[in-house]
Amino acid sequence: MISHLNIALFLLTSWAASETTAEAKTPKPFVQADRFTQTPVIDGILEDLWKSAVPIKDFTQWSPKEGSPATEKTAIYVGYDDKNLYVAFEAFDSTPSQVRAGLSQREDIGSDDLVWISLDTFNNQREAYEFICNPLGIQEDVFMTPTRWDPSFDTVWKSKGRLTSTGFVVEMAIPFKSLRFPERPIQEWGFQIHRLISRKDEHSSWSPVYKNQGRYFYQMGKLEGIQNITPGINVGVIPEISAIKTDVDPWHLKAGANLKWRPRSNIIFDGTVNPDFSQLELDPLVVITNLRYPVYIPEKRPFFLEAADIFSNPIQTIHTRSIVDPLWGTQMTARLGKSSLGFLVSDDRAQSPNNAYSFLGATKLSVGPDNILGVAVTGRETPESSNQTVSGDATIHFDKIYTATLQAVLSSRWMSGTDRKGGTAISTNFSRNSHDWDASLSYTDVSPNFKAEAGFIPRTDFRSVASSAGYRLYPEYPHLNSWGPSLSYSRTYDYGGTLTNEIAQANLNLAGPTWGGSLWINTQSETFSDQKFRPGNAGFSLSASPSSFFSGSLSASLGQGIHYSDPILLGRTRSANGSMTIRPWQNFRTETQYLKSQLSGQGKVLSDQ
Repeated sequence: MISHLNIALFLLTSWAASETTAEAKTPKPFVQADRFTQTPVIDGILEDLWKSAVPIKDFTQWSPKEGSPATEKTAIYVGYDDKNLYVAFEAFDSTPSQVRAGLSQREDIGSDDLVWISLDTFNNQREAYEFICNPLGIQEDVFMTPTRWDPSFDTVWKSKGRLTSTGFVVEMAIPFKSLRFPERPIQEWGFQIHRLISRKDEHSSWSPVYKNQGRYFYQMGKLEGIQNITPGINVGVIPEISAIKTDVDPWHLKAGANLKWRPRSNIIFDGTVNPDFSQLELDPLVVITNLRYPVYIPEKRPFFLEAADIFSNPIQTIHTRSIVDPLWGTQMTARLGKSSLGFLVSDDRAQSPNNAYSFLGATKLSVGPDNILGVAVTGRETPESSNQTVSGDATIHFDKIYTATLQAVLSSRWMSGTDRKGGTAISTNFSRNSHDWDASLSYTDVSPNFKAEAGFIPRTDFRSVASSAGYRLYPEYPHLNSWGPSLSYSRTYDYGGTLTNEIAQANLNLAGPTWGGSLWINTQSETFSDQKFRPGNAGFSLSASPSSFFSGSLSASLGQGIHYSDPILLGRTRSANGSMTIRPWQNFRTETQYLKSQLSGQGKVLSDQ
């Protein structure tokens, strides 16, 4: 749990450099993949076939002691044949009895020791596949971009792991048909290898990664030597049928199907008819009482995830959860040179008693070594209403220190019996990120008549300025890796010039080998129903994984908050959120989660969840 959060935050951050260092001049390492004449058996046992490949060794820490050699040895072997990429890890451990490994559901391995590879198959420093295993070979796969860590990506591959007297062994077989890559005789991919020793919270990599040397993608090594491979034409059809009966209703049957067709490695078509998403995991546990604005719920439905990285923007004019119950849908995604494109059309039964058609389209273009331009359009049409948006955005990285983003959106909306209205939205952000301190300044402006029905826009009619800064120290203590303060401040006005929100917050952040935590206090000013309130609260969060037997998290806060329905008043608030996992044996564990949020005033409880 802690490890996955640290990995995601690290890989998605642009790190700063105040000066050129020796590491920046070090050539990127590369590995030459051997073509196997025999197919290795993926069973967690290193057979002689692997020994024909040159072992990859000499890992370097990027946490907690950046630049130091890894404390445990690791050897990796890489090979391929016409159908698969093969990777084997031989992970040594000086105390093998302390290796953390458990039998669990797929993608639920965050508290274990981990090994994984990153594949930038287009070698464009913009996207990568991550294939992750715990020591028993339990899988997790992730699709990553410079701004997004997407664990909802799922594909088909094989893995097997085994604990040994010297550590553990993991083997992987990744089909080329599960990847997208350029169609050319000789491949050159961005490549990185990682190992996490959970009990030490030690992250190490084959190609050294330094927080002061720019983005993660630019510090990857290279995988060379793969020749004459093709993904083939990949077609998949998943039919589905469900039935439900209650005491008062007769049987209700529902049938549908999902289609995926990849005519070329860089082009994918998806289709769905009458889909049933009831097999997906539950949405995250969140507070839904006494809310002034709607809560964001992430997309998990597989059909809508293929183009998620192309559709993402600071102002979310595209949020596919707005398509609630599609009768049908079709989608195309493509990577063409330096461009990425995505289009989606669907008919949503939940938006109107008649047809409600949604159209989403977006493209992103790489410009120069590290900049991205994007355009997005949306449309939502029913017999009673019509809504369209057009958006342009830019992301610029420079001097390894700074990132600037800009997005501008125009919207148009018509409803039966009314005139068409237009609106605008603007978002800008300027940030500096480094090994020691981070800072950001942003401005957001959304006009009163702005409407993006295909997106997630929690509020309109506001202009907001926000800033934040944080500093980190790295003491030489065995149980404390880093600590430091952070501050944030924001002011929000409506278009009439009224100050509607003001928030100032101070945090103290701490991180150790197997734990992380934060203390915070804030003060606020908020105008609601023509009344001005001054809420505020203080709280803490703590997460820990001290052993393979136990891991957990706890957060709590106390303060004052506004009750947004009658009676409107400033009441006392308290909240708590906790989770606990107990794993007494490798193949058994139990999990518990608790959420509590309460607001009281006038001598009684007004809101309780």
